[in-house]
Amino acid sequence: MLSFLCKHLPHLRTSQKRQPKTDNLKPTQGFTLIELVLSIALIGIMAGLVGPMLTNGIKSYAMVASRKTALGQVRLSMERIAYEIRLIPNTASIDIWTGSAIQFDLPTEANISYSLTGSNLMRSGVVIADNVTVLTFSYYDSSGNPAAAVGDIYRIRFEITQNTGNGFGSITVRNTVFPRRLATAYANFQ
Repeated sequence: MLSFLCKHLPHLRTSQKRQPKTDNLKPTQGFTLIELVLSIALIGIMAGLVGPMLTNGIKSYAMVASRKTALGQVRLSMERIAYEIRLIPNTASIDIWTGSAIQFDLPTEANISYSLTGSNLMRSGVVIADNVTVLTFSYYDSSGNPAAAVGDIYRIRFEITQNTGNGFGSITVRNTVFPRRLATAYANFQ
């Protein structure tokens, strides 16, 4: 009945509100030790799962970037060598033709040489690529056999291998070039 009266007769309500007991309440600010330990454990588990994925992604990116740089450098070198070999006017213009070097004359420039010095691919004494481990030249006659004399050279095959650095392996490119004036028919190309 008292509740009925208090509801319908507001003037009977007491003006003082009841104070809750404070001795049973937890503090409302900060974290408990259990909450902190659980948070640290969850962060550790997430880092353990996500960390290797991020590490592998970073390693893959570094490998691709390193190989891309090496491939660009070795491709540019290969294209330059092939371009200049195509311009050789005749076999008399070839001065040196070993398995590791070539030297020839063009109408516009004399004594153009390509060789490997240490790990540097050199063009007439100027470095055009570094970290090169292999530079080989092979000379073939019109039948596809190794050329016995400079006058027999019909096509020139060369290979460049470059170390990509950082332990990411190496890149090898090969090209076969017919000097324009030396190869008049391509019927026996192999």
